[in-house]
Amino acid sequence: MGAAATRQYRVVRDGMGQPDPFRLRYRAALGEAVRETVLSGAPPRTESLRAWAAERGVAEEDQEAFAERALGLLVGLHEGSVFRYALRPSEFAAWKARFSEIDDQE
Repeated sequence: MGAAATRQYRVVRDGMGQPDPFRLRYRAALGEAVRETVLSGAPPRTESLRAWAAERGVAEEDQEAFAERALGLLVGLHEGSVFRYALRPSEFAAWKARFSEIDDQE
């Protein structure tokens, strides 16, 4: 590898940042929480996500952070990201519509 290629590699590597150890540790569980929340029609709430984490063995000291991360994933969910959670676009659309109706009533 030449000097220019080495410099370019370092710039790209440094720009990527470090992986998030919390997200890596709970990657599968976060995905399950998102999927189950959408499929159950449950509202995206920190309290229910914290309870989900506790029921499935997430370490007690990690439950609050887990709930916050899962909530962030749910809030950021869109048509292009639903496949990551093995959801159909129609399942996501129905879940999203349910909560936009609630927002309209408030």
